[in-house]
Amino acid sequence: MKSINNPVNDFTGLFNSEPFKCDKYGNPHHFLGDHIESLYFIIFNKECPEELIFYPGAQFIVSKENINQHSILLYETLLKYTYIESIPYVLERLWGYIFKSPRPSFSPHDEE
Repeated sequence: MKSINNPVNDFTGLFNSEPFKCDKYGNPHHFLGDHIESLYFIIFNKECPEELIFYPGAQFIVSKENINQHSILLYETLLKYTYIESIPYVLERLWGYIFKSPRPSFSPHDEE
């Protein structure tokens, strides 16, 4: 709760302990196959790191400016992938990278 009262510059995770770590396949928490790696490449147009740090439950605060730095096309594309059952777990691992990073080098030609 203390995090809520602090200024938010870009992205603040809301979790009462250290963030979680997983590999690019979601292990050890959820095996997500290559979904993390694939979506990371679509968003950032580069290889996914071997290790990801994330806040479980996708509980975070992000500034309006940070949300608005991304094009609506990015959010529309992410929404298209929600038909995949594992996407909530994939996005849980990627929100910090999406909102902490400079604008991703996302382009519509990367869609599949």
